[in-house]
Amino acid sequence: MRDHAELINLLQQGDGASGILQRAIFERYHFPTMFFGSEVESWSYGDGSYTINTKDGLRHLFACRAPHYTTSFDAALTLVPQGYYWHAGEGKTRDEEPLGAASIIAPGTLRTISEAEHPSVIVALCIAALKARAVLEAAGHPHQVNESGADQTKVPS
Repeated sequence: MRDHAELINLLQQGDGASGILQRAIFERYHFPTMFFGSEVESWSYGDGSYTINTKDGLRHLFACRAPHYTTSFDAALTLVPQGYYWHAGEGKTRDEEPLGAASIIAPGTLRTISEAEHPSVIVALCIAALKARAVLEAAGHPHQVNESGADQTKVPS
C-alpha cells in the first residue's frame, strides 16, 4: 500500500486521471477492513475486481471501481477528514501560479492544517486532503468522536 507522501507526489506530478492512481487512493483510504462481518486479511487486484481473503478463511470476489477522486468533486470530498472544513477555488493573481487551490481547516477554528495548488482545483483538493490526513496521522490524532457526537480531534499546533 502506498503512503501519503507517495500518493501526494503522484497527484502533483500527473494529470490525476490514471486508473492506477484512483485505485491506489481507494486502497489507501477507503478499502474495507471488514467484509461480510469478517476482518480482511489480504487482497489482490486483477481483471477489474479484487480478491479478498478474510480471517475466517473465506475468499471473496469484490467487483468495484475506485471513485474518480481526481475528476469528481464529490469523490474528492470523501478524502477530507471527517469534521474538517475545506475551501477550494480557481483563480490567479499571477500568471505563473496554478489555477486551482484548496485548503483544509481544523474544526471550530480558522487554522489551516494543509493547503495545495494544482492546475485542477479537484486535484488540489485531493492533495490538500491527503496532506491533512498525513499531518493528523503523524501527530497521532485520528478523528475521534465522543459519546455525544462532539468532535474531539486534537489538531497539532
